[in-house]
Amino acid sequence: MKAEISKQKAKVFVGISSFLLSAFCLLLFSSCATTAPAPALPHPEWSAIPTGVVDSFCKRLHDDAIALGGELAIVTTTQPLATTTTMTALSQAYFKRADARGAVEAMADSHGSIPVAFAGSVCPWKPISGIDPTHRDMMIVELSSPLANPYVHNEAGLFARVSLGGNEASWYWIPLVQRGGAWSVGHITPLATR
Repeated sequence: MKAEISKQKAKVFVGISSFLLSAFCLLLFSSCATTAPAPALPHPEWSAIPTGVVDSFCKRLHDDAIALGGELAIVTTTQPLATTTTMTALSQAYFKRADARGAVEAMADSHGSIPVAFAGSVCPWKPISGIDPTHRDMMIVELSSPLANPYVHNEAGLFARVSLGGNEASWYWIPLVQRGGAWSVGHITPLATR
């Protein structure tokens, strides 16, 4: 009888040991999988914001009755507009929970400054190098550098800030979708920032 109890205890011990070893291996493999760097999110690697993007945004502003017939200034280089506030507004626009890691990666990618191309644009832009007090009565557009949208698979975009002399800003997301190796502008979305 004692021999049978000892055999049962040995079987239980082997079963528990096997379970613990399997659990340990599973944890080890899953921890290795989670520490690998995430693949880079796609976004355009442009040397300048193309005129087509600027024209699409100009059309959206006209649809929203902004600067119709008035002077519309544009800052000639991209600005660091991807912030915690704008990334949160972007996640809310797509009804997604904020993804802190993806948002931080996207923000880091967007803080380089590149020129904004508007030569030959359908809008009569007034180029300015930055906002100063002499622009207080002027509608001004600022664009960010392209960044990946961490909330939508295979979408990138730019933030756009439209203000009256740097005050009372309205925010937009200009989505970019890759088609046949080229990036095209999607439906431009206003963002609710606080």
